[in-house]
Amino acid sequence: MTFQAPTDRTTGLVLGVSAPWDVELPWQTIVVMGYKGYTAGDKISTADAKAAKKAAACWAGTDAAAYTLKLVVKKVTVEGNDGPTSGSIAFAKKTQPTIKPWRDTTKGVLGSLDAIMCGPGGA
Repeated sequence: MTFQAPTDRTTGLVLGVSAPWDVELPWQTIVVMGYKGYTAGDKISTADAKAAKKAAACWAGTDAAAYTLKLVVKKVTVEGNDGPTSGSIAFAKKTQPTIKPWRDTTKGVLGSLDAIMCGPGGA
């Protein structure tokens, strides 16, 4: 999947994904732009992502004329409203520059019921 966004609108961008198997999730799966302990540009494996406890959802953005952001989306088992269910782990294949805050993950999975605010005071 490809989409275009003006580069002056990428600062603070947060991406959500919905995979076909995400039907029982009580939240929106959020793409992790960076995991705590990694530097922008580090390659992240699925095992690395699953081991991460903290993540940033907010991308610091780019001023490049064109930019390809490669994502990994994999099916995982997560806790749903009625017990274990199929969900997704989603992350940038290479960590991106991020805007804090760090958010807690469950086995590397980041999800949200609300809009995610980026920057100071963004909880």
